[in-house]
Amino acid sequence: MLRRLGYTVEIEAGRDVYDLDPVRPASAHDRLRMLEALGAACDPGG
Repeated sequence: MLRRLGYTVEIEAGRDVYDLDPVRPASAHDRLRMLEALGAACDPGG
C-alpha cells in the first residue's frame, strides 16, 4: 500500500527508523489530494 501511495520502501536489516518521502501535506488542497490517493490505494479493485 505504501508503494501505491508513492512511498519508496527499502528494508534494511537491523534498522527500525524510516525516512518517508513524500512529506506531510502542507495545505488543505494537498491534504485532499493525499486522502484521494489513500482511498485509491485502499481500493482492492484499483
